[in-house]
Amino acid sequence: MCYDHGMNAPIRPNPPNAVEHRFTLAEVVRLSEEGRLPERGRIELVDGRIEIMPTDGELHVYALQALANVFTGRPPYRMAVSDAYDVRVKATLKVDDYHAREPDLMITRRFAGVRYPAPDDVVLIVETSVSSRLRDLEEKRGVYAASGIAEYWVWEAEAEILQVFRDPCDGDYASVVQMRAGETASPLFAPTLALAVSDLLPR
Repeated sequence: MCYDHGMNAPIRPNPPNAVEHRFTLAEVVRLSEEGRLPERGRIELVDGRIEIMPTDGELHVYALQALANVFTGRPPYRMAVSDAYDVRVKATLKVDDYHAREPDLMITRRFAGVRYPAPDDVVLIVETSVSSRLRDLEEKRGVYAASGIAEYWVWEAEAEILQVFRDPCDGDYASVVQMRAGETASPLFAPTLALAVSDLLPR
């Protein structure tokens, strides 16, 4: 599928043998501002392809809010990242001109200026995995590792398992640890912070 760049052009299939257009992030932003992309669902750019992510289900929304509460230190939690970092929920990560992702939760070093975070800014990405489990554990894992992101967590909400990936090397993570209720995880960028896996479970 591709977009005709005419002002009010609908989406049409590519003709046979056509070369698919690779969109840049700047083009995707323009299309969105013109109202030519769906308003519901997240938009991600995968090697120049526009992909519309499904709307989050209730369990996904609950788990993501629990993660955000922990990292921002909302009561009754006391674990909050320092002022040197920003906690970003569903914010755009610009991997390069043809790749952009919207992680569920991303912690970056605080930076000046108006721009998208880049991989070098990121200290931790967390994805909440329900229907997206295979994509999170395989495709996104490879993308984040290849981008050099030091730490990637996947919270498998249905299985109640926190997967912790570290040490990116050759497009994958060399260290993989699974954690369950009763265990705690501490991010590399802030080893004194402790996330109790039990705090992510529905109450």
